[in-house]
Amino acid sequence: MKKMTMADIAKVAGVSKTTVSRYFNGGYVKEETRQKIEKIVKEYDYEPNVLAANLKANKTHTVGIVCPTLTSYASSRMMMNIDQFLKKHHYTTIIINTNHDELDEIKSITKLIQLRVDGIILLATSITMAHRDIASKSSVPIVFMAQAYDDGVSVINNDYEAGYKIGEYIYSNGHKNVVYAGVSRKDVAVGVIRR
Repeated sequence: MKKMTMADIAKVAGVSKTTVSRYFNGGYVKEETRQKIEKIVKEYDYEPNVLAANLKANKTHTVGIVCPTLTSYASSRMMMNIDQFLKKHHYTTIIINTNHDELDEIKSITKLIQLRVDGIILLATSITMAHRDIASKSSVPIVFMAQAYDDGVSVINNDYEAGYKIGEYIYSNGHKNVVYAGVSRKDVAVGVIRR
């Protein structure tokens, strides 16, 4: 059976689509008409398209999270906490894994902008000119996580202090043969500042 639309409900109820829209948006509708629409909604088990209504209101209550990997302990914990926080504030998250592909990050940000999300959070491993370009032109706010972004909003760790604490630990335990295993210098936060 074909899914019922607001236009179908209006036709069955013998009212205008505007009246049905007012009913769903809590506007004034005569009591007799309200009961008629309510009966049809129950009979056909109709659920309004919340996304379409939100798009009309220029709000989707959706935030996109672009992350380099789903397998990193730090990234997955960060995404889980962001998701929990947003759910408490009635937002839905769209999580996109880019598998450390910078070109895919840009494509994913572009796609999220086209989907008209209310905001984008990028768990960044680096900030390239392409990132700067898309962020400067975006109508959707973009928050950069884990990398400092001077021209916008960024949330960063104290990577220098983290590296210093590791050095103190190594020294205080008298370790002599130390190996550093890290990431490339493209990741400024970890590959340069923390290192």
